[in-house]
Amino acid sequence: MQFAIILLIIIIFLVIVLWRLSGGKNRFSWYEFYSRGRKEGFRFKEIGFLRQITIQNKLEKPQSIFWSTKQLDKCLKPAISKINSDVNLPPDYKQSMMSKLLDLRTKSEFNLPKYKKRVRETTTIQPQQKIVIRDSIYGTFVSWVVEVTRKNLVVTMPSGKKEISALNWKSRSLSVYFWRRDDAGYLFETKVLDQISSAEYPLLYLSHTSNLQRLQKRKNIRVKT
Repeated sequence: MQFAIILLIIIIFLVIVLWRLSGGKNRFSWYEFYSRGRKEGFRFKEIGFLRQITIQNKLEKPQSIFWSTKQLDKCLKPAISKINSDVNLPPDYKQSMMSKLLDLRTKSEFNLPKYKKRVRETTTIQPQQKIVIRDSIYGTFVSWVVEVTRKNLVVTMPSGKKEISALNWKSRSLSVYFWRRDDAGYLFETKVLDQISSAEYPLLYLSHTSNLQRLQKRKNIRVKT
């Protein structure tokens, strides 16, 4: 009889524990929370910290901290403040945790629909787009897109160096970089199909390509003058 009572108590205890781990009335699975946290590169201790933050901020869906910029922004400031104020945490741990949180924020931002509309070919580049042109011999220059036709990308004569008016650009292979606002940076290779050396409107005609490399971090390219 005594054994049966003890067994019943153990069963009730396990049921309560499982019920709480599943989120109680909300039936939220903390197992899924920890699983998603591990997938995002967080350690168990760090995921436990994130769990506390989501509870403190009363997130209806705690797991959304891993993909929702709105929910992450709600938790980010108090999380960083708590990390910095905890004297028991090693400096390396603090730095690692904050770095992961900021990386998660960046990833969430770039998963927004507006960033999904990426440039997949140069025919979709808009006129007045600023570009940086790099030639292996001539160097690095700034140019602007004037017109986009079915056959060519028409750009202004590259500028940024002195005495470049005499340079022959025709048939040169170039690397072109540009930053698209509210999106990302793009890098592609092209070839100069023609050069118009008119004194009034000097232009280059570049070949189109669908091979563009998308870069989330902005490149700092120095143009020599």
